[in-house]
Amino acid sequence: MTDVITAALLPPDRLSPAFRDVLLDRCASGSYGLVADLTTLDDRYAAGAAAAQRHGIRLLCAVKASTHPEVLAGAARAGLGFDVANAFEVAAAREASPSAFLSLTSPGLPFGERAALYEAFRRGEIDRWHCDSLAQLEELARECPGSPVGVRVNLDGLEIPEGMPLWRPSRFGIRLDQLPLARDIAAGYGCSLRWVHAHNGSEENDLASYVFTASAIVSAASAAGLKLASVDLGGGLLSEPADLDPFFSAVRAAVPAGVEVILEPGRFWMTDCMALVTQVLDVKETASQVVLLLDLGLMSHLQWADHIRIPVLGTLVPGDTRPWRICGRSCFEEDWLDEWEPIPVAEGGPLPRPGDPFVLGNITGYAIELACDFNGVHRPAASFLRT
Repeated sequence: MTDVITAALLPPDRLSPAFRDVLLDRCASGSYGLVADLTTLDDRYAAGAAAAQRHGIRLLCAVKASTHPEVLAGAARAGLGFDVANAFEVAAAREASPSAFLSLTSPGLPFGERAALYEAFRRGEIDRWHCDSLAQLEELARECPGSPVGVRVNLDGLEIPEGMPLWRPSRFGIRLDQLPLARDIAAGYGCSLRWVHAHNGSEENDLASYVFTASAIVSAASAAGLKLASVDLGGGLLSEPADLDPFFSAVRAAVPAGVEVILEPGRFWMTDCMALVTQVLDVKETASQVVLLLDLGLMSHLQWADHIRIPVLGTLVPGDTRPWRICGRSCFEEDWLDEWEPIPVAEGGPLPRPGDPFVLGNITGYAIELACDFNGVHRPAASFLRT
């Protein structure tokens, strides 16, 4: 039965006509796996880069979101720099572009990587370096005396407006009230503390959070007597390119002229650029739900793939109020698509049958990076193509 192909089920929207045709061809031929639309990705790169240029924002691509060479090469062609966290990501970024802007921020570097990265920083091959602790800052300053240096900060200890989605306490960075100490540590080695970085200006892409974070950094840096050169507001970003102009305008206005504003999103870039073509293995009814079993492992293949686009399904009988739920085939109770990812239902909609190809849209780059073999369910193959 697993080789039987009956009818393909695709998400109803957010796929270009050309990409939809590609996915239908894959379904018809039984070619399963991840499929990335590099044409749509290039369009997102171009839209993001153009909006950033209009507002004087430096925009980076977080390498952790996808290390695939085509993904990184497209970012470089669009004039984006790269956010990196270790030697592997530095090498991936440099393979994509020998000269692109590199900003390194790491929770902690393995000892075996440090000497080569310090040397690259001394040679100017790494443009920004943000240390995640005071001990890391002292080591960087000692290894690279006289250099401008940076730190990552968190907002622990600040009074945050009610309901603002900012992570506290954070495991990243130093407190803002430790900036004077960081300044003095750097100065002890002839270094100047010029770059300040927040891990994420908002956990839910809330504009007010980014503006609050930027303003807090600027205020604390001024109180510490720093001559800021850049404020990096980290990852995350509004998901629609059309929203970028008001967003960039607001964060740019929160930072003084002459101080660079940097944003370094990851999954933003691949929104609606990748889909997973898989197959229905079974449809199981219970008294409370209808279970759609797919030929993948959700927990091992779709980590951080939230806001997935799901095909519209019908009801098994008219008026059936039982929800559909999607699960993978690993032998693990938690192998479900999270319940906050509702499956759209419409009376008279298609009913999946064993053997049907089934397409999930808006799979993030993180899903590729985090996918693994588990319980005999193999990591899906990935294809990158232009439409």
